[in-house]
Amino acid sequence: VIRRDTAIAVITESYSTCYWQRGDTLREVIKQKRQTENMKGAQNVASVGGILNFYDDDIRLAGFSFIGPTSPKAFDYYDFKLLRTRVRTGSDIYDIKMIPTTRLVPLFEGTISIAGGSYAVAGVNVTPNEAFVIPFVSEINLSYAQQFSLFEDQYWMPVDIRIKGFLKVGITGLTLPGIGIESVSSIYDCKVNPELPDSIFKRSRRLVLKEAEVYDSTYWAQREVLPLTQEEKSAYRQLDSSQTLEKQFEPSGPLVTLGDLASVSPASPQIRFNRVEGLFLGASANIDSVAGRLGAYGSLGYGFSDRRYKGRIGLKMFVDADRNYSFGMETYRDINHFLTGDIYDNTNNLFAALLYKIDYFDYYYVDGFTLSVGAKPAHGYDLELGWRNEDQRSASRNTNFSLFAQHRTYASNPSIAQGVLRELFLNARYGEEPFPIPIIPRNYVQLNVYHSAKGLGSSFDYTQLMLKGEYHFAAYLRSLFLPPSLALMLSSGTSVGSLPPQRYFHIDSPLIGYAPSNVLRGAKLKEFSGDTYVIVSVEHNFRNVPFLWLNIPFLYRNSIEFVTFVNCAQAWAIRSPVPPDIHPTKGIYAEAGCGISRIFGLLRVDVTYRLIAPERLTVTAGLAMLL
Repeated sequence: VIRRDTAIAVITESYSTCYWQRGDTLREVIKQKRQTENMKGAQNVASVGGILNFYDDDIRLAGFSFIGPTSPKAFDYYDFKLLRTRVRTGSDIYDIKMIPTTRLVPLFEGTISIAGGSYAVAGVNVTPNEAFVIPFVSEINLSYAQQFSLFEDQYWMPVDIRIKGFLKVGITGLTLPGIGIESVSSIYDCKVNPELPDSIFKRSRRLVLKEAEVYDSTYWAQREVLPLTQEEKSAYRQLDSSQTLEKQFEPSGPLVTLGDLASVSPASPQIRFNRVEGLFLGASANIDSVAGRLGAYGSLGYGFSDRRYKGRIGLKMFVDADRNYSFGMETYRDINHFLTGDIYDNTNNLFAALLYKIDYFDYYYVDGFTLSVGAKPAHGYDLELGWRNEDQRSASRNTNFSLFAQHRTYASNPSIAQGVLRELFLNARYGEEPFPIPIIPRNYVQLNVYHSAKGLGSSFDYTQLMLKGEYHFAAYLRSLFLPPSLALMLSSGTSVGSLPPQRYFHIDSPLIGYAPSNVLRGAKLKEFSGDTYVIVSVEHNFRNVPFLWLNIPFLYRNSIEFVTFVNCAQAWAIRSPVPPDIHPTKGIYAEAGCGISRIFGLLRVDVTYRLIAPERLTVTAGLAMLL
C-alpha cells in the first residue's frame, strides 16, 4: 500500500512461490497479481523481494549496513535488557530490548525475541537509529517487523514481514506530498530442505508467469491469506485509471516551473552578457539522429553591442551501431575566451557582468573549422583526435552597461597575438562521464594535448599539455548510506615553445563570492597566471557525523555536512617575454578552510584562510555535492 499523506494512493498484491537457500538470494515465481485500477499490471512489482536475516553480522537495509543483534560485535554497540519471558508453542520466548549505544553507526532499536533452548530468533520489531538519514528526505520514519514460527519441531522460519514507513522529500523549490509505504508479506506452507533442481537457482530473482497477468477471482477467493481492510476495499472501488501515481504525486514549486519553461521548445535558448558582445541572444539545437547514424547540432545568435552574428554548425557520423566510433566536423564564427579551467560558464558570468560589472573572461574572435575522429574502445575510455584551423582576431570592449554598478568601468579587453591557428589536438579521458553541473563527484583522469607549428602553416609555434583528475573514496564508517569521503583533485598544465597571450593559463578564483571545488577561494580575480601551473586540492567531507556526535538533531536530520579542505598551487612564467597581464605566484600559494554543505539541500558556504601574504579570511558560496 502506498499512501499520499494519509490517503491510499495505490494497492498492489501478488501470490508467489519462493525458494531460498543459504548463500543465495530469494527467488520468486509470481503466480497471480492484482492492483487498483490506477496502476497498470506491468507496473505491479509487489513481491517479498528479500527477507532480512537477523543472524547476519551485517544487515543491509535501504543502502545502510546495520550491525546485527547476533553479530560478534553486538555487545560493543548495543545494550540488551530482558523485558519479559513468555511461552509460545511449548517454548520459552525471551523478549529483549535492543538499545543502541552510539548514533554514529547504523543500528536497530526495538525488540528481538529469542526462543529458549535453541536460542533461535523468534521475532523482531525494530526501527533504525539516528544514523539512518537520507539526503533530501526531511522526515523519515521506518519500522521493520518479522514473526517466526517453528517448523518440523526444529526450524524457526519467518512467517510474517511488516514494513511501514513515511517520508517527506525536502528540496528547496520543490514540494511533494508525504509518501507512506506499508508492505506486508505472509509466508506459509514452508518446506525445509526439500529436493529441488539446480535450475531453480539459476532463474531471475523475480519471474512473473504469463497467467499472473490475468486476474483469477477464484484463485484469490480460495487463498484469502491477507484479508483487505475496509479502507483497502474502498480504495479498490474508488481509485480509477485517472488517478495515476504521477498525478497524485505531481511535484510543485519554482523548480518545476523552470523545468516546464525549458521543455517548451526543442531548441535551447542562449543568453549571455559581457563587455564585448553586450547582450547576446540566440538559440541552439541538437538532433541526435538526422538519418541513421548521422547527428547534427547548430547554434545562431546576435551580439547587440559588437553587432556580430555568431554561430556553429556541426555533423557527427557514427561508424558502428553502438556509437563507439565517429567522425565529426564543425564550422563556426564565434567568440572565444582566454584559457581558464572551465569552472565557470556564460550563466555565471552574465550575473557578474550585468549586476557588478565584473567580467571573468577575456575575449577574442574566431572563424574556422575542426575535423575530428572519436573512439570509445572500452568502458570508461573516451578519445578524440582532431585538426583545428581558425583565424583569431582581437576583440574590444563595446559596452559599459550594468544594472547597478554605474560608477564602475569594465576593464579593457586585452589584445591577442592575431593570426591563423592550425593545430593538432588530442583529448583523452578515462573514468566516469562528466556531469554538466558540479554536484556529482566523478573519478577520472583527463589529458589534453595541443600542437601548433609553423610547419603546419600556423602563425603560432607551441605544444601545450594539460592533465586533470579527481579521485573520491569513502574514508570510514562505510556502513552509512553516504559515508565520510576524501577527495583528491589535481589540475596542471605546461607548454613548450612560444605561447600567444590567449593561450597562457589563468588559475581560477571566486566570481562574486561563488567558488566551486578546485578553485583558489582566497585568491583575487585573475591574480595568478603563467605558462605552467599546478593545483592540488584535498577535501574531507565528514558528512553529518560531527552533528550526530554532538547530538544536534536539526542538523543531522537535514543531512547538513561539515567539510574541511586544503588547496595548494603554483604558476610559473618560464619563457620570455612575459605578457604584461601574466602574474606568476611567488612560491607556493596555500590556503585552508572549512565549510557547511547541503544548506537547503543544495548550497555550501566556506570560510577560507589564505596562508600567504596578504593573509585574510574569505567567505564564499558554492553548490553542494549530492553524493
